[in-house]
Amino acid sequence: MSVKSFSSRPVNTRFTRFPKLRLLCLPVFLLGALFSQGAMGYSAACEENIKSMCPDVSPGGYRLTICLLANSPKLAHSCRPEVFASIQRSPDFIKGCRRDVATLCPKVSATHGRVYSCLMLQESSLSTECKAQVKPVLMH
Repeated sequence: MSVKSFSSRPVNTRFTRFPKLRLLCLPVFLLGALFSQGAMGYSAACEENIKSMCPDVSPGGYRLTICLLANSPKLAHSCRPEVFASIQRSPDFIKGCRRDVATLCPKVSATHGRVYSCLMLQESSLSTECKAQVKPVLMH
């Protein structure tokens, strides 16, 4: 529906003229939220774990994630989903576990590290390549 202006011509705003523009704005908003978080996208829930378990680890290249995974038994419960979600985004995990995810966890949502958790529960069925990516947590 167009909004009438003082002139006889209707005024089309960007959102009414281009409804798909709303969908494009959502990822920009979500990216902003991601970058407003702490070290490399981790929230305040993980900041204490990072400070205590990985004080000398420099961010980048999944180094913080690997450090937190190595200390997974001591991780705060609220931090685990973030760490698992982070490892799910790593190129090595994607390459090594693509087939395992498709066969063992096809309907699992990729949010909150659920795919990683699904694979951990099916350790005996994992391929060698995927087991190498899930291994740091399985060792504990």
